[in-house]
Parts: sequence; C-alpha cells; structure tokens
Amino acid sequence: MNKIKILLQLVLLSPVLVLAQASSEYEQWKQAYLGEFDQYKDAVDKEFAGFLKQKWKPFSTEAGFIRDETPKPVAIPIAKPLDIKPVIKDPISSPAIPKPKVITEVIKPVIKVKPPAIIQPPISGKQLSVLFLGYTLSIADTLSSVLTGRQSKVTQQTIQSQFSDLAKSDYPSLVKRLLSLKRELNLNDWAYVSLINGYTEQLAAPKNSQVVASWFLMLKSGLNARVAFNEKSVFLLVAVKQSLYGIAFFRYGKQKYYSVSQQKNLPPQLLSYDGHYPEKLALSDFSPLKVVVSNQNNQIRQLAFSYKRQKHQLEIPYNQYTVDFLATYPQMDIGQYFHSPLNETTANALLSQLKPMVKDLSETEAVNFLLSFVQNAFKYETDGEQFGAENYMFIEETLHYRASDCEDRSIIFAWLVKNLLNLEVVGLEFPGHIATAVVLKKPEGTAIRHDNKTYTIADPTYINARVGMKMPQYKNVAPKVVSN
Repeated sequence: MNKIKILLQLVLLSPVLVLAQASSEYEQWKQAYLGEFDQYKDAVDKEFAGFLKQKWKPFSTEAGFIRDETPKPVAIPIAKPLDIKPVIKDPISSPAIPKPKVITEVIKPVIKVKPPAIIQPPISGKQLSVLFLGYTLSIADTLSSVLTGRQSKVTQQTIQSQFSDLAKSDYPSLVKRLLSLKRELNLNDWAYVSLINGYTEQLAAPKNSQVVASWFLMLKSGLNARVAFNEKSVFLLVAVKQSLYGIAFFRYGKQKYYSVSQQKNLPPQLLSYDGHYPEKLALSDFSPLKVVVSNQNNQIRQLAFSYKRQKHQLEIPYNQYTVDFLATYPQMDIGQYFHSPLNETTANALLSQLKPMVKDLSETEAVNFLLSFVQNAFKYETDGEQFGAENYMFIEETLHYRASDCEDRSIIFAWLVKNLLNLEVVGLEFPGHIATAVVLKKPEGTAIRHDNKTYTIADPTYINARVGMKMPQYKNVAPKVVSN
C-alpha cells in the first residue's frame, strides 16, 4: 500500500519536476542572453551590429566638383594713378601710390588678450597624447585593446565584428571626454572630426581599424557618417550641410557622403551598408562661425603700403597653430569665408593699427584707404602658382602665406569694411574673379542693386582702383552676389 502511495505521488509530482527543470534551463539561457546583451552599452548598438551582418551593396563614387573652372587673371591690371586733384568725372580723390617701403614706426595693438587654458581631467589608466591646435591632449586609450590584431583582408564581417567590439568597450567615458574638448576648444564639426581622427591615429591598431574607430566615435557623437570598403581599404565618409569642392563622395538616397580624408577621387565602386544607424544623426556643420581656441604661437606679418604719398606699416600677429589647422579645412562656397570670424588677437591688432589712419577720412576716402592697403600690402599670385590648386584662404592664412589672390583679398577687405567702418559689404563673383561692393551714402562709379540697396563696386585686387572702378575685362559682365 505504501509503495503504491509513493508511486502515485511521484506521478503527480513529475509535471512539477519537468516544469522546474524547464524553468532552470530558461533562467540559464536568460542569464546568458542578458550577459551578452549587457556587454553592449546601448541597445541600439546591438540592433545595428545585427543589421551590419546583412548583405552590403555597391555604391558608385563621384569625383569632387570643381568650384569655378574659369582661370583667374595671372597679370592684374593697374589703374592709372590719380594726382591729388581728380582727373576723372567720378567725385573720387586719391593720390598716386608709390612702391611701399618698410619703416620703423609701428602702432602696437591696444588690447591684450589672455589665452584660455585647457582643463585637463585627472589622468587614470593608459593615456594617448594627441597633438591638436598646439596642445598635447591626454585622452584615455579605451579602444586599442579591442582593435588589436594583424591587418587582415577587409570584409564586411571584419567591420561588423569591430563595430561590435567597440560597442562593448568603455567608449562612453571617451566620447564624454571628446565632447568636453569640443566645448573647451570651441570646435565646429570639422574641427571635432579632426580631433577624433587625431585620437584614432594614435591607437595601437591597423589603419583600417582606426578608420572604423573614427566612424564609431562619430556615430556615438551624433554625427551622420558612414564607412565603405574595397578589398584593401576602409573609407570614412561624412554627410555635411555645406557643399564641399574637390572632394570625392557617393550618394545614399539624396544625401552626399564626402571623403573625410578629402581624396579627389575614390575607387569607382565601394561597398557600404544599405540603411542608417537607428538613432537620429545630424549633418555635420562645417561653417566656420567659431574661432578655435589654439595654443599660443603668434607670428608677426609686416605689411607696408602708401596712401597719398604717406607711408604706413603694420605689424599683425597671427596664430601659427590656427593657420596649420585652417590649412586642413575642406574647400567650400566663397560665402562661408566672408562670414568667418577672426581670432581676437589678430582682430585687435588690425583694428587698433588701422583705426587712427582712417578716423579723420570721409566715408568714401576711408574705403579707398582700405582698398589701397589690401591692393598694395599683399603680393598677388594665383592659387595655381602658389599651391598648385584652387585654395580659398581664411584671413589668418592670407596673413601667413607669401601671396594671395582675388578672393583672399576680398575676404579681408570685407572684414575690415564691416568691422572698422561699420558699412554693409557683399562679395561679387565674376567668372574667375571675386570682388566686393559697399553701401555708400553717396554711391559713385559702377554700382549694383541688391536687396533694395545700392552697392558701389570696390575691387581689392585691381591695383590703384578706387571705389566705383571695375576691372576692364569684366566691364560688361554682371556679377553674382555671394555674401551679405
């Protein structure tokens, strides 16, 4: 009887035992799954890592667009100098301008600027030294350990695997540090991408792995970037608000993705994933509306010219570290350069030294004075002659390099007119030439109408030209307004 009772109890309890065993197996699976999931810092990354395993598709690349194919003038015309009394109908008075000579008297800047300091975080763990804007930045190495290994053939699987490893690394603290530096150094998106690349280039990893790391850090910083590859290399591409010139790209939908390395040409076809990172990403804004905070490294440019037979000399400081950074900048539309700011030290020197020279002049004569300054204090040379390619320059670059051409002169002249005389000025684009036009109380000579205002032409490249004078070869050409 007892045996029967025991047997009956076992039969009745067997489903419970089965359920218990099943529950135990489920818990083991659940813990293993959650353990794998917990390795990812973000659920989005786990989802995207799975997506990257799907088939990638080929994309056709396109060569970078040429901004203006019209050759610039190699020889600049020189207007006939005027005597003190004008000999033309235009009510403009300007003297003959002799060849500039350097003199010893110099007007010093009146404002001293204290350079900001970079706040370094407490150093713990392995650090990488990243040279950027003249600083040696210490940034934790949280990625080398997951990117080690021999350089292998580039495949979709290697990129997907590296993304997964990066997503499981201690990247959040790294991204936080990079974004903190972005704020401290006042970086726009191009400068921030440069900082990321400067960091990944120091990783103990093959070049292709460094590119994947840059892509990953851009995604985690909220920037719209992609990687593409062929059998040899991985390429980093970025979606930008502005148009870039001379840089290869491919299209995903309606969006252009430009080569971050600024190659003029990419391999004709590259493989990339057919989709987007699940989180919302922003187009990079390369507009140079911020002055980066470079370390101190001031150089001096001496500028000499004459106006009404009176000699003038300026000594203008510029930051070499800023110039080195600006030399890496992608080429954009000319309007971006007209709106670019100038670092405080250089701006103060230009304004403080030029202001006493124009303070007693009439509006028109002050503009003519600045025209004479830019026309004669800077040597003219086309970008092709100096750099071997078209190269729009920021003001600091114009102060640094031995020569400049029409757009560079127009950019610095427009900045001076706005900041020294408080006058409205626009850029004018002719085929192969850039000039400016200024709103004067008494317009004269050649003028254009724009936004219901009259702008008198002012050409900083046309030697000895006064306001209202247009280069002879563009006499019958209507310019396009490119900047307000």
